[in-house]
Amino acid sequence: MKKIACISLLLMCLACQLWAFTLDFEGGTDWDAVGWITSGVQLITIGGDDVIYADIDEGWKFKSDNGKQSTNWEFFISGDMALSSPYDNVVRVNFTDSISHFQIGYSSWYTFVIEAYDLGGNLLDQESGDANSKYWNGTGLSYLDLYSSSGRISYVLLYADEDDFANAGWWVADNMTYEYPSSPAIPEWPSAMLASSGMMMLGYIRRLKLRLKS
Repeated sequence: MKKIACISLLLMCLACQLWAFTLDFEGGTDWDAVGWITSGVQLITIGGDDVIYADIDEGWKFKSDNGKQSTNWEFFISGDMALSSPYDNVVRVNFTDSISHFQIGYSSWYTFVIEAYDLGGNLLDQESGDANSKYWNGTGLSYLDLYSSSGRISYVLLYADEDDFANAGWWVADNMTYEYPSSPAIPEWPSAMLASSGMMMLGYIRRLKLRLKS
Protein backbone atom coordinates (compact mmCIF):
# COMPACT_ATOMS: atom_id res chain seq x y z
CA MET A 1 0.00 0.00 0.00
CA LYS A 2 2.86 2.38 0.84
CA LYS A 3 4.40 1.66 -2.56
CA ILE A 4 1.12 2.44 -4.31
CA ALA A 5 0.72 5.64 -2.29
CA CYS A 6 4.24 6.75 -3.28
CA ILE A 7 3.56 6.06 -6.95
CA SER A 8 0.29 7.98 -6.71
CA LEU A 9 2.04 10.93 -5.10
CA LEU A 10 4.68 10.91 -7.83
CA LEU A 11 2.03 10.91 -10.54
CA MET A 12 0.24 13.78 -8.84
CA CYS A 13 3.51 15.76 -8.79
CA LEU A 14 3.98 15.04 -12.48
CA ALA A 15 0.44 16.24 -13.08
CA CYS A 16 1.29 19.55 -11.41
CA GLN A 17 4.28 19.90 -13.71
CA LEU A 18 2.04 19.24 -16.68
CA TRP A 19 0.29 22.54 -16.00
CA ALA A 20 3.11 24.01 -18.10
CA PHE A 21 3.37 23.01 -21.78
CA THR A 22 6.06 23.68 -24.39
CA LEU A 23 5.43 23.44 -28.13
CA ASP A 24 8.38 23.23 -30.53
CA PHE A 25 6.27 22.91 -33.71
CA GLU A 26 8.59 20.23 -35.12
CA GLY A 27 5.64 18.01 -36.04
CA GLY A 28 4.30 20.51 -38.59
CA THR A 29 4.51 20.45 -42.39
CA ASP A 30 5.97 23.32 -44.41
CA TRP A 31 3.27 25.87 -45.37
CA ASP A 32 0.50 24.02 -43.53
CA ALA A 33 -1.82 26.16 -41.42
CA VAL A 34 -1.22 25.95 -37.68
CA GLY A 35 -4.71 26.78 -36.39
CA TRP A 36 -5.65 24.83 -33.24
CA ILE A 37 -2.39 23.38 -31.93
CA THR A 38 -4.26 21.58 -29.16
CA SER A 39 -7.82 21.64 -27.91
CA GLY A 40 -6.89 24.67 -25.81
CA VAL A 41 -4.56 26.79 -27.98
CA GLN A 42 -5.23 28.50 -31.31
CA LEU A 43 -2.94 30.62 -33.49
CA ILE A 44 -4.45 32.96 -36.08
CA THR A 45 -3.72 36.44 -37.41
CA ILE A 46 -5.89 39.32 -36.22
CA GLY A 47 -7.13 39.60 -39.81
CA GLY A 48 -8.31 35.99 -39.75
CA ASP A 49 -5.54 34.59 -41.98
CA ASP A 50 -3.51 31.47 -41.31
CA VAL A 51 -0.33 31.28 -39.31
CA ILE A 52 1.84 28.69 -41.06
CA TYR A 53 4.66 26.25 -40.37
CA ALA A 54 7.93 27.17 -42.10
CA ASP A 55 10.63 24.60 -42.85
CA ILE A 56 13.99 26.39 -42.76
CA ASP A 57 15.94 23.43 -44.15
CA GLU A 58 14.12 23.69 -47.47
CA GLY A 59 15.52 27.16 -48.18
CA TRP A 60 12.13 28.61 -47.41
CA LYS A 61 11.42 32.11 -48.73
CA PHE A 62 8.58 34.27 -47.54
CA LYS A 63 6.42 36.55 -49.60
CA SER A 64 3.56 38.76 -48.50
CA ASP A 65 0.12 38.37 -50.05
CA ASN A 66 0.53 41.65 -51.99
CA GLY A 67 3.49 40.13 -53.84
CA LYS A 68 5.81 43.06 -53.08
CA GLN A 69 7.92 41.50 -50.36
CA SER A 70 10.38 38.69 -50.96
CA THR A 71 13.66 37.85 -49.29
CA ASN A 72 15.90 34.93 -48.49
CA TRP A 73 15.55 33.33 -45.09
CA GLU A 74 17.54 35.26 -42.49
CA PHE A 75 16.11 33.86 -39.27
CA PHE A 76 17.11 31.55 -36.44
CA ILE A 77 15.03 28.66 -35.11
CA SER A 78 15.75 25.75 -32.76
CA GLY A 79 15.04 22.97 -35.30
CA ASP A 80 13.70 22.53 -38.81
CA MET A 81 10.27 24.01 -38.21
CA ALA A 82 8.99 27.33 -36.86
CA LEU A 83 5.95 29.58 -37.05
CA SER A 84 5.57 32.32 -39.63
CA SER A 85 2.86 34.83 -40.48
CA PRO A 86 3.19 35.71 -44.19
CA TYR A 87 -0.23 37.38 -44.52
CA ASP A 88 -0.49 39.62 -41.46
CA ASN A 89 2.13 41.05 -39.12
CA VAL A 90 0.05 40.54 -35.96
CA VAL A 91 -0.68 37.04 -34.66
CA ARG A 92 -3.11 36.25 -31.87
CA VAL A 93 -2.60 33.24 -29.61
CA ASN A 94 -5.95 32.27 -28.04
CA PHE A 95 -6.32 30.14 -24.91
CA THR A 96 -9.60 28.44 -23.98
CA ASP A 97 -8.45 28.44 -20.34
CA SER A 98 -6.63 31.51 -19.03
CA ILE A 99 -2.91 31.14 -18.33
CA SER A 100 -0.46 32.73 -15.89
CA HIS A 101 2.81 32.62 -17.86
CA PHE A 102 3.73 32.79 -21.54
CA GLN A 103 7.15 32.52 -23.19
CA ILE A 104 8.18 32.44 -26.82
CA GLY A 105 11.42 32.45 -28.80
CA TYR A 106 11.64 34.82 -31.75
CA SER A 107 13.88 35.88 -34.63
CA SER A 108 12.92 39.20 -36.21
CA TRP A 109 14.13 41.92 -38.56
CA TYR A 110 12.54 44.52 -36.31
CA THR A 111 11.79 45.02 -32.62
CA PHE A 112 9.56 42.13 -31.57
CA VAL A 113 6.64 42.69 -29.19
CA ILE A 114 4.41 40.35 -27.19
CA GLU A 115 1.34 41.53 -25.26
CA ALA A 116 -0.93 39.69 -22.82
CA TYR A 117 -4.66 40.50 -22.53
CA ASP A 118 -7.49 39.30 -20.35
CA LEU A 119 -10.87 38.15 -21.61
CA GLY A 120 -12.15 41.75 -21.60
CA GLY A 121 -9.31 42.97 -23.81
CA ASN A 122 -7.40 44.72 -21.01
CA LEU A 123 -3.61 44.80 -21.39
CA LEU A 124 -1.99 42.80 -18.57
CA ASP A 125 1.68 42.72 -19.56
CA GLN A 126 3.96 43.66 -22.45
CA GLU A 127 7.55 42.82 -23.40
CA SER A 128 9.72 43.67 -26.40
CA GLY A 129 13.11 42.60 -27.72
CA ASP A 130 15.60 43.95 -30.23
CA ALA A 131 15.86 42.81 -33.84
CA ASN A 132 17.94 39.62 -33.92
CA SER A 133 17.87 38.22 -37.47
CA LYS A 134 21.08 37.06 -39.12
CA TYR A 135 21.05 40.31 -41.07
CA TRP A 136 21.32 42.22 -37.78
CA ASN A 137 24.12 39.93 -36.54
CA GLY A 138 21.86 37.95 -34.24
CA THR A 139 23.29 34.80 -32.70
CA GLY A 140 20.11 32.76 -32.18
CA LEU A 141 16.59 32.85 -30.80
CA SER A 142 15.77 35.48 -28.18
CA TYR A 143 13.07 34.80 -25.59
CA LEU A 144 10.36 37.01 -24.12
CA ASP A 145 8.04 36.31 -21.16
CA LEU A 146 4.63 37.53 -20.03
CA TYR A 147 3.12 37.05 -16.55
CA SER A 148 -0.19 37.41 -14.77
CA SER A 149 -0.09 36.69 -11.03
CA SER A 150 -3.85 36.22 -11.08
CA GLY A 151 -3.69 33.85 -14.07
CA ARG A 152 -5.94 35.93 -16.32
CA ILE A 153 -4.12 35.83 -19.67
CA SER A 154 -6.78 34.96 -22.23
CA TYR A 155 -4.83 35.77 -25.39
CA VAL A 156 -1.43 37.03 -26.51
CA LEU A 157 -0.49 39.22 -29.47
CA LEU A 158 2.81 38.74 -31.32
CA TYR A 159 4.15 41.29 -33.82
CA ALA A 160 7.18 43.08 -35.22
CA ASP A 161 7.13 46.80 -34.47
CA GLU A 162 8.53 49.13 -37.13
CA ASP A 163 6.90 52.57 -37.25
CA ASP A 164 3.21 51.70 -36.76
CA PHE A 165 3.43 48.09 -37.90
CA ALA A 166 5.90 46.17 -40.03
CA ASN A 167 4.73 44.31 -43.11
CA ALA A 168 3.88 40.63 -42.81
CA GLY A 169 6.58 37.99 -42.86
CA TRP A 170 9.44 39.75 -41.10
CA TRP A 171 9.57 37.49 -38.04
CA VAL A 172 9.34 33.86 -37.00
CA ALA A 173 8.59 32.32 -33.61
CA ASP A 174 9.54 29.01 -32.02
CA ASN A 175 9.44 27.10 -28.71
CA MET A 176 6.24 28.44 -27.16
CA THR A 177 5.65 27.72 -23.46
CA TYR A 178 2.44 28.47 -21.57
CA GLU A 179 1.52 27.74 -17.97
CA TYR A 180 -1.85 27.45 -16.23
CA PRO A 181 -2.37 28.77 -12.68
CA SER A 182 -4.21 25.54 -11.80
CA SER A 183 -5.34 22.40 -13.57
CA PRO A 184 -6.81 23.37 -16.96
CA ALA A 185 -10.25 22.10 -17.87
CA ILE A 186 -9.05 20.81 -21.24
CA PRO A 187 -7.93 17.29 -22.32
CA GLU A 188 -4.21 18.12 -22.09
CA TRP A 189 -3.86 17.66 -18.35
CA PRO A 190 -6.03 14.97 -16.71
CA SER A 191 -4.24 11.80 -17.86
CA ALA A 192 -1.62 11.81 -15.10
CA MET A 193 -4.14 12.72 -12.41
CA LEU A 194 -6.56 10.04 -13.61
CA ALA A 195 -3.75 7.50 -13.47
CA SER A 196 -2.92 8.64 -9.95
CA SER A 197 -6.54 8.39 -8.84
CA GLY A 198 -6.79 4.95 -10.40
CA MET A 199 -3.71 3.75 -8.53
CA MET A 200 -5.09 5.03 -5.23
CA MET A 201 -8.43 3.32 -5.88
CA LEU A 202 -6.72 0.01 -6.69
CA GLY A 203 -4.75 0.29 -3.45
CA TYR A 204 -7.92 0.93 -1.49
CA ILE A 205 -9.70 -2.06 -3.09
CA ARG A 206 -6.70 -4.29 -2.41
CA ARG A 207 -6.57 -3.27 1.26
CA LEU A 208 -10.33 -3.81 1.60
CA LYS A 209 -10.03 -7.32 0.19
CA LEU A 210 -7.28 -8.18 2.68
CA ARG A 211 -9.43 -6.95 5.56
CA LEU A 212 -12.39 -9.05 4.38
CA LYS A 213 -10.20 -12.15 4.14
CA SER A 214 -8.88 -11.66 7.64
